[in-house]
Amino acid sequence: MHWYRWALVALLGIATLGHAEELDKRALRDRYDELKQHYEGLKRRGFDLRVTDAQVQAIEQARQHNDLRGLAAALSELDATFQTLEQPKPTQSDAGAPSAAIQSPVATSPLSTSPVKAQRAVIRTLASNATFRQLLAYKGNPRRIDASGAAGRNIDEFSDVAAQRDAGWVLALALVEANPELFEKAARAAEFAFGKQDPSGYFHNGQGASPRTAINADTFFLQAYGQMLWILKEDNSQPAYTARLEALLPKVRQAMAWLRQNTDEMLRQDGHTANRLVFDALAFQLNGKLLDDPSLVAIGNGFLRDVVAAQRGDGVFVEKGGHDSSYQAVTLMNLQIAWSYSDDARLRQQLFDAVRLGMAWLKPRILTSGEVSAEGNTRTGLGQESFFGKVKEINYGEVAYCLYYWSVIADDAEAGRLADSVMAFALKHG
Repeated sequence: MHWYRWALVALLGIATLGHAEELDKRALRDRYDELKQHYEGLKRRGFDLRVTDAQVQAIEQARQHNDLRGLAAALSELDATFQTLEQPKPTQSDAGAPSAAIQSPVATSPLSTSPVKAQRAVIRTLASNATFRQLLAYKGNPRRIDASGAAGRNIDEFSDVAAQRDAGWVLALALVEANPELFEKAARAAEFAFGKQDPSGYFHNGQGASPRTAINADTFFLQAYGQMLWILKEDNSQPAYTARLEALLPKVRQAMAWLRQNTDEMLRQDGHTANRLVFDALAFQLNGKLLDDPSLVAIGNGFLRDVVAAQRGDGVFVEKGGHDSSYQAVTLMNLQIAWSYSDDARLRQQLFDAVRLGMAWLKPRILTSGEVSAEGNTRTGLGQESFFGKVKEINYGEVAYCLYYWSVIADDAEAGRLADSVMAFALKHG
């Protein structure tokens, strides 16, 4: 049975389960949405899914008999089959290094023992580190947001909403400095962005690009907005600014509805760049949770599973066919944030293990001076690409942030020392 047929049958069945409790029906519908995204992700990765045909048939039969318990069991069996299909196999990676399953033992993430989960807690934990505070000042320079809320390249003339994500760094700096002026700037930057939104849900841009072509700008900003509001809600010290960002949620709902309709374009543009897929994932995960929409979270989880599954055995997240130390750090940074907000214990473990393996690749590329090696990079540090007329260099701020974050959630002192050295190098060399 083809997936599209199951999608029609299951959705109709779940919607007409007779006199079953509404809460149970909703839970099953949410479970179905997540499994659908998981199925589609496996299909994109080339898995042979004929083994699931009998389970799909069982789901249809449970629907026909209005068997809520049977339907739940059938969905659980399908989930178990997915887990079996995704078990790592003892193969060699593209680079010739042993696969993740062989290279090192599986690390255990602090799923229940770590006192730190939310990003706000990570920032608060690091706030006493003077070099970390320098990082936030380095990335969150308030001069990058003007009185209207325009940020970065949008100050002189509006370009795109992606530039407004600088507000996230300013908010983090506001949090550690307890500075109302910085909170105000961050809030205005978010409000400025939504002032550029079309009634259809997408954001306008000043580059003449079509909404679908410019879809990355939307996801980059929306994930930053999600992070900002979650940090404010978790901190609970700025109710006025929290309320201002929450007032934007109806517009967020419109934006996410438009993104949902265009996931095909996101995959087309971002399938060869792991870091962008994680930005896409965060937009769906964080805002899906804010909007209490599990179907959006399921889409985000599907992107995350794709990224983890595509990780090379040596730990590399591939960028345009090879490795890139700068974008490796961006991917690791965002996977840790996704870990912080995931409610799926199995996915959290997969994310943690993927970051552990990725960190093992990144750490040796940080020289004793704090410089990040660009040797062999596909995209940054060697003049390969430019962005708005500037050659792409190593993003030292995000390399440091990913290491600081890991130092907290994995209790990795070495990562903290490396982060300090990276920031010292960045500050010394401008």
